[in-house]
Amino acid sequence: MENPATERLLLQENFTEEETTDDSRSTAHSISQDPWYQVGFILITSMNSAYVLGYSGIFMVPLGWVAGITGFIAAALISFYANYLLARLHQIDGLRHIRYRDLAGYIYGDNMYYFTWALQYINLFMSNVGYIILAGEAMKAIYTFYDNEGILKLPYCITITGIVCGIFALSIPHLSALRLWLGVSTLLSLIYIIVTIVLSIKDGFNNSSRDYEIPGSKTTKFFSSIGAAANIVFVYNSGMLPEIQVF
Repeated sequence: MENPATERLLLQENFTEEETTDDSRSTAHSISQDPWYQVGFILITSMNSAYVLGYSGIFMVPLGWVAGITGFIAAALISFYANYLLARLHQIDGLRHIRYRDLAGYIYGDNMYYFTWALQYINLFMSNVGYIILAGEAMKAIYTFYDNEGILKLPYCITITGIVCGIFALSIPHLSALRLWLGVSTLLSLIYIIVTIVLSIKDGFNNSSRDYEIPGSKTTKFFSSIGAAANIVFVYNSGMLPEIQVF
């Protein structure tokens, strides 16, 4: 079995010799012909789903208005520039790299290829575990709203959401197969966001006492601000730009 470096070199030689314009010959992996708006839905729905409404509590409360907004703008600019650099490296010497690990391996060698591969799957595993736990908590909250003394406990809710997530993952083998689900997810997210914003505005007008001071002692503020800054960096740099391309 050939190692990744040998495979990439052979692929590049074949591509150079044949000088074909077919996109499928310039990469080692099968690619899809998805429209730009489907890619946009994937990025928006996956990276900016309904949980963005929690940003005010995670970022703005520990940092305050000035530092919070400044941090958002700075992180957006840095993230844009970083993704721009990755996009420029997407195709090197006529060979396209549609995955982070392919790009890292081509530039830095096999060790970085496997290291990036491990980091990617750790990130995906932790993110999906977080989503499953969050979905279980939401399911438990809805159940408690209707039956406060029911037998459905939080571990059961997390187990149910995990099973549903696993079945869904097996049913959707790749991103291109999402299609209809992207529209459903986007619609539900928009409904949730709009309802939450309307209720927040209503509560804001009804609440006459407002306190925008950063809570906690000096030590608490210091560590909370560090955590908030780290969360901003994570949120703006968890995308999949080289792995989702429009052709």
